[in-house]
Amino acid sequence: MKILVNASTLVVGGGVQIGVSFIEEAIKRPNNQYLFLVSNGIFDNLSEEIKNRYSVVCFNISPSGLINGRVVRKTIRKLEKQFNPDLVYSIGFPSYIFFKKPEVGRYTNPWEINREPLPWHTISGRKNKIRIKLGIWYRILWARRANYIETQTDAAKEGIATRVRFPKNRIKVIPNSPNSLFIEAGQQLKESNFFEKKDSIVFCLSAGYRHKNLDIIPDVAQEIVKRIGNCPLFILTLPNDSIVWNIIKEKATDTGTLSYIQNIGPIKLKTCIEYYQKARIVFLPTLLEVFSATYVEAMAMKVPIVTTDLDFAHDNCKQAAVYFEKENPVDAADKILALMTDSSLYNQKIREGLEVLNEYPTITEKYDQLFDWFQTIISGNEK
Repeated sequence: MKILVNASTLVVGGGVQIGVSFIEEAIKRPNNQYLFLVSNGIFDNLSEEIKNRYSVVCFNISPSGLINGRVVRKTIRKLEKQFNPDLVYSIGFPSYIFFKKPEVGRYTNPWEINREPLPWHTISGRKNKIRIKLGIWYRILWARRANYIETQTDAAKEGIATRVRFPKNRIKVIPNSPNSLFIEAGQQLKESNFFEKKDSIVFCLSAGYRHKNLDIIPDVAQEIVKRIGNCPLFILTLPNDSIVWNIIKEKATDTGTLSYIQNIGPIKLKTCIEYYQKARIVFLPTLLEVFSATYVEAMAMKVPIVTTDLDFAHDNCKQAAVYFEKENPVDAADKILALMTDSSLYNQKIREGLEVLNEYPTITEKYDQLFDWFQTIISGNEK
């Protein structure tokens, strides 16, 4: 198969990890020919061997921009014509490009897929709400142009069929799985005395979207200080110029908790592993997801999860997480302290995390499903 892999729209957070993971797995299938179109974030995380051995084109600008993405879109269309693929796989979807060949779009944007109620209160200002709603409308229009759509959960498939009005028989559910780097690193960690070996770190691996609800962290830290007179160190991975980081800094200054919060900026995969190894807890206070790679990465790395008591979190984590009432810093602090002080509960969540992780396909199984589907589409057997 000749596959044009379009990952040019994946520029932050888990999307970058998914792009890197796909490329690393795709090249293990030598019978295929690839052209990889990637963002800066993905390019920086690829090995030099991949960059030198395979056709990789890096774009500094996403094609999603109505004006500044025009040149990128034009360039990608030219590359498609030159490469003449059997199929286009857009990992970050919609792609905002009129491809000539059949396009499979990996669609995971929760604002378009999840049903109401959505966390509109995290969007400040009427103009911003209008802008977000226009963006949703714009992306849905593009999404309808795909030939096929891949997503991660049955609930997401229902949402796409309902909100995008896309035919169910052209939507494929392929559950996610962690990058093999996390699986391999996690297998090297021994569970005995694991609770005692962990540092007093709460790892908050997330991009700086408001619906991730990271600005609750200063309030959670304040509640923990009230109870024990101290607080674990919350590690964030936000750009230093992020609006969310500025909000957090301001709140942390007001609550006197800034010394308990450290932002290390966006990090590469290997650095992620280092922080998972150090962290006692992974904290995801998010209000809106389809799937978060952080959930399964934490399970693989044997780090218990504290996350929001919402349906998408239960769908992803099942019994592996400790859940707190959404937007309730008091309950979040209670749940974090419960894990930090109870070694039995802590080790129980590690074991349950591994049990849940085993229910997910391995990364090889996941991509076998995907490439088999590609072959079915190319052969004309997909209805």
